[in-house]
Order: sequence, then structure tokens, then C-alpha cells
Amino acid sequence: MSVFDLNQHEGTCFISMEFIEGRSLRVWLRENLKSRREVRLETAVGILREMLAGPAEAHAQNVVHRDLKPESVILYEMLLEVPPEGRWELPSEAREDLPSSLDALCRRALNRHPRRRFSSAGEFSRAY
Repeated sequence: MSVFDLNQHEGTCFISMEFIEGRSLRVWLRENLKSRREVRLETAVGILREMLAGPAEAHAQNVVHRDLKPESVILYEMLLEVPPEGRWELPSEAREDLPSSLDALCRRALNRHPRRRFSSAGEFSRAY
């Protein structure tokens, strides 16, 4: 991915980068759901680790990534086919093939109290 510009506007630094064409993770997930293909745990964890690697490296370089969207935190939805809204079901209770160790990861990542969530993308990535 090419970086075109490092600049500052009204005291806020920004990076302008190349736009890469392709399907979003959301589109890929919808296609899987439509074709009734279940996402394997190994696939979901691999995607999540790749997604967290960018912000983790940015944080390591003292760059704050301010463009994290719902698509950036999608492990739960990949595995259970629904977003975690309200009182959500534990992954291991929803799918027999998912380990209970995943429940603790989701509890922490989705905690409604920000201080109880992972403090960084790197910490999240190393947790499972």
C-alpha cells in the first residue's frame, strides 16, 4: 500500500494512502451467509489477526489509527452470523465447535466498559 502524504490540518496529523479496490469484509461475510457457508474458527482468527496487525504496527510507531469501523471488529459476527447487540450469546453456546476460551476473548473485546476492553490492537491480537 502506497502512502501519498503525511500532513497536518488544524493541528491534527493525517496520512493519505492508496485506495485498494476489492470486496469489503462485510460483503465477503454476506456472501458466505447467503451461500450458507459457515466460517471456520481458524479462518475468522486469521482474518482478525491480519486486521489487527495494521493498527498494532501504527500504534507501535506512535500513530493513532482513527478509522476503525464496525467491520474492523467482526470476529463474533463471522462466527455467529449476527452482530453482538444487547445481551449476546457466548460463542461456545451458539456453536458446538467453538472453544469456551473464545468466550472470554469476546467478553473482553465486547465489554461495554471501555477500560475493561483490550487496550490496543496488539494486546487483542495476542490474546487468542
